[in-house]
Amino acid sequence: MLYLLYFSSSYFYAPPVKCIYLDYLQRSLVSVKFVNRKFYINMSSSQWEVVTKSKKARNLDKKVEAHTEKKRQAALLPKLEEILPSHEYRTLLSGKRGKENHSPAKSVSSSTKSKSSPINKNANNSKDKTAKKEQSSQQQAKSKSTVSKPKSLESAMRNIEANDFATKLEQLKIVYPGSELLWLKGVASFFNEKLPFDCDPIFSGKSIYYPSNLASTALNNAIVDFLESVGEENLSYFYHTLLINMTMDLSKNMPIVGYKFILQLISQHWPHVASNNMAKIALLRNSYQNRSNICLSILWAIGQGGYKEITEGIKVWQNLMLPNLELKSYTKFVAEYLEKVLSAAKEDCTITLNQNEFFSFYNALKTHYPIPKETQETLGKCAHGFLIKYILSSSKHSNIFVTLFRNIDDFKRSRSELEGCFCCLVHGEDSFKVWKMNYKKQLMSSLLLFKEIEKQLDKADIDMLKLACSNTFQAFLDEAQRLNEELSLAKRKDPNLEDLIAIVETKIHLLHRFTDLATMPTY
Repeated sequence: MLYLLYFSSSYFYAPPVKCIYLDYLQRSLVSVKFVNRKFYINMSSSQWEVVTKSKKARNLDKKVEAHTEKKRQAALLPKLEEILPSHEYRTLLSGKRGKENHSPAKSVSSSTKSKSSPINKNANNSKDKTAKKEQSSQQQAKSKSTVSKPKSLESAMRNIEANDFATKLEQLKIVYPGSELLWLKGVASFFNEKLPFDCDPIFSGKSIYYPSNLASTALNNAIVDFLESVGEENLSYFYHTLLINMTMDLSKNMPIVGYKFILQLISQHWPHVASNNMAKIALLRNSYQNRSNICLSILWAIGQGGYKEITEGIKVWQNLMLPNLELKSYTKFVAEYLEKVLSAAKEDCTITLNQNEFFSFYNALKTHYPIPKETQETLGKCAHGFLIKYILSSSKHSNIFVTLFRNIDDFKRSRSELEGCFCCLVHGEDSFKVWKMNYKKQLMSSLLLFKEIEKQLDKADIDMLKLACSNTFQAFLDEAQRLNEELSLAKRKDPNLEDLIAIVETKIHLLHRFTDLATMPTY
């Protein structure tokens, strides 16, 4: 009689998979042991043999165990209808199912009515079919009207209302309670979907406030209020994350106007956000430096804060844009950015840089680069404009005067330095003291500066009138005449001394005539 020996199903999945004839075991089996879920049989050959499953069966067991474990974990997770209140859960469902009623009470009542009145069943079915057809046709008409893509970015931006943004934000807060970063990400994706357009990386020919100037005031205010609510720390982290998302989508040839819109709003109201992330942004810029469309989009985004605060524009330009100046694809944008920053700056703006930081930036503008002549001239004009802004916003004009005065070497090449020194003399009387201290050492600079003052006398503008009427300037001219007499007695005379003596005497006569004209009554 044959008997089958089955392995325990508690250790193996599925029905028994191994069997051994008992009569064979009686002849050759010496002993059986079970170790680590495996049977070991000592055969007559005095060697242990392993009785186990095949590799295919073991793989099947692992898959089944993993599947059951996933089911068990999924069953433990809370469901959405258990977490949210019933009215909020129905609100979420209404976004997908329109105006259908999901209340179980009505479904139960309708089922009871259908059971209780089987005679009117066909009539009710026909009515339901016609109602469904009408509803589907209405939904299709609505979907066609809403799905139709706007023809331009301007029209698409006008179609977005503040209520649309508020509704989306409420949904995000329900789905991700307390997760500010997920709200920010959802808002950026919302606008990116609403603005599916491929645009120029730097919006050439548009306003510096484009595209945020296309949105309504109510929409911009609603977005800014939301950005303020999440905190500046979250904004700083999200700003860099959004830059990365923008570059990744550009690599996939996807639209990113919505991302740029949010980046611009953040920079306009938190201008220092780019300068706070300069190290990370520099790495990101280097990664895409060979792809001009992506790198230009990065430079455009990080430069938006400079239009609101001139100091931030200087920092971003010097640290993140200047390295790309000599690259052909970026030369024009990098130079024109400074022009836009200057034009956007207010007359009473303040450059909050110390003297070393500013003159490092100023010297970078004055450096000669292998770029087109027109671009080099643009940098020179910007250097003069930023210098005047810095002098007007500074309280220590004497230190600026000394730095500029020592760099004067030619009347044409040193136009910015000469006009800067003149501006320091007009707005800070302490500059005359510094000039007096350096007069004998810098005769060439003194001569050129007197020529600049003579040129300004011909203009007879308000600044020159202010300087001519000051007692400090008149006293300095008398002191300069005395210093010239001392220099003329020296054995070794400077070749510029004679011209300097002549121009000082001329200035004294012109100054008296100018003051007489200034004090003459007008009729």
